[in-house]
Amino acid sequence: MPTASLQKILKSKKYFILDLDGTLYKGSDIFPFTLPFLKQLRATDRTPIFLTNNSSKSTQEYFAKLKKLKFTKNINEIYTSGLATIEYLKAKKIKNIFLLATPAVEKEFQDAGLFLVKNSRNFPIATPDFEHQNGFNKTKNTTKSLHVQTQNVTISKHVNAPSALPVKDPAAAVGQTRAKKSMPGHNRTTLPQAVVLTFDKTFTYAKFTQAYEYIMAGVPFYASHPDTHLPLEGNNFHPDIGTLISAFQTATGKLPTVIGKPEKTIYQQLQTHLNCKKSEMVMIGDRLYTDIKGAKDYGITSVLTLSGETTPAMLKKSKTKPEFVIKDVGETVKFL
Repeated sequence: MPTASLQKILKSKKYFILDLDGTLYKGSDIFPFTLPFLKQLRATDRTPIFLTNNSSKSTQEYFAKLKKLKFTKNINEIYTSGLATIEYLKAKKIKNIFLLATPAVEKEFQDAGLFLVKNSRNFPIATPDFEHQNGFNKTKNTTKSLHVQTQNVTISKHVNAPSALPVKDPAAAVGQTRAKKSMPGHNRTTLPQAVVLTFDKTFTYAKFTQAYEYIMAGVPFYASHPDTHLPLEGNNFHPDIGTLISAFQTATGKLPTVIGKPEKTIYQQLQTHLNCKKSEMVMIGDRLYTDIKGAKDYGITSVLTLSGETTPAMLKKSKTKPEFVIKDVGETVKFL
């Protein structure tokens, strides 16, 4: 690590975007250097931004957790893929959505002014045409065309997790011929403007089929983040939202526009949220394929910490390279 160069770079940064697990704590254990690091950031008029892809909890729930850990007393220092999705939809003038989310996340979307469709026939709106063009998929979904487009896709996943990537499935095209029949009594004026998938731990088959019908009717499809597996204690995993994305791809042949890491969108939304310049931002995280890739793709300074998932051997083999590498965030205290 070029110490002098890192010191110069960090001195110029105002917003320190921080991954959580693997960067500030591991499982339920807070790293001993975390609280001194956060204290020094604030003492030097820097702002920590706690960034998480996990959209199973609301911003308020994350605030309660991080406040208890003594990380923050300010909810504005927390930014989730769920909040990024809310701000993205509002910027697109999308107000009426079919949302798959936990009750707390549903409330956050409603409090932000979004209308949640609970019944497919309960309001009249017009559905706009959107062209999905991001790094995750490039599929044009409109209410004028029900053509199913299926393609290869790589969903970010935990390196030690079993693979669960979506595959092409010709059977998904069967849904195309049933699309018009799948929404009896519906037309363009009775559809929501978007189907929005978050990490819904209350996901049911009823939600799945309702979302399926909307997607097949041409409603644009969005997802808060693409992770396939959720890391647990003891190097164990549970399925994450990416497995649900795979299910929807199999059923519909379509992929969502993704907002969260490693997509550039979440960093763009965060910059807008902070009303700052790219040059004032630095991303510090332990995952090459989410934290570092997203930051590099968006053009902000990236710092990899070796306190979490990534090992020196993994870094050497990876095509994604950070600008700087540190042992842990405690190593930066002397530079602030």
